Amino acid sequence: MGTRELGRITARRSELDTLAAELAKQLQEVQAEREELVIAERVLNRLAELGYEEGSGPSSPNCRWRVIER
Repeated sequence: MGTRELGRITARRSELDTLAAELAKQLQEVQAEREELVIAERVLNRLAELGYEEGSGPSSPNCRWRVIER
């Protein structure tokens, strides 16, 4: 195998290493967002169990909800 081929292989491995690192980071972000959605789903289910409907607020004036958007 010549030096030229070895250089191409090394360059391609480097590209793939970079891609693998980017994908690993993206996977972590996706997993974190999925965990957040699971929590949000639990909260909504719990509110539904307590009788809250979309658009209706809590009966207590001391209780406030806020929506956090990303």
